Amino acid sequence: MSRTTLYAVGADGEVQEYAEFRNSHGSAGYVWRVMGDRYIGPDAYSTALFSDGMQRLWDLWRDTILPLHHRAVMLFTFDHVMVRAEDFVRLAEDMEAFVRDFYPDGSACSLPEQAATLREMATEKGIRGACWQQTRVAESLWYVYGDEGDDEGRAYNIDVDDKHWWLYETLNAAVATV
Repeated sequence: MSRTTLYAVGADGEVQEYAEFRNSHGSAGYVWRVMGDRYIGPDAYSTALFSDGMQRLWDLWRDTILPLHHRAVMLFTFDHVMVRAEDFVRLAEDMEAFVRDFYPDGSACSLPEQAATLREMATEKGIRGACWQQTRVAESLWYVYGDEGDDEGRAYNIDVDDKHWWLYETLNAAVATV
């Protein structure tokens, strides 16, 4: 079964696995499905998935009519997103509010577990941030390989590598321009 992996960014900037959550469809896929159903229409996610129409769904984070916590949770599902340690509790609260808004449908959803893990991480020293691999069936976003033939690779490091971006800085900038 697929899994969602939560990574911690250590004091040295290196990204390391921190926790795994069963059934990756209970993370990003869940968010995309319930937000698509509510804001675009029934089966929006399934339709988009099979028609290359995911951009409309992903762009919901930009919609200023949506509650801010819905927008934040949508952003958390994106590739290369990171959350600073000082924002762990904020994202946990946003996830918990999102779950209150959507979870009664009874689907698989790992957001409550992820929120609890973020709260746990917030109490630990030496963690600078967090990031995700929403499904383990894809190549790791948080491992860097050099030239062709580099089978060893290394862990992503936020002080060296530059593909990452910060969730709340992105969201706050979008809100400020409205």
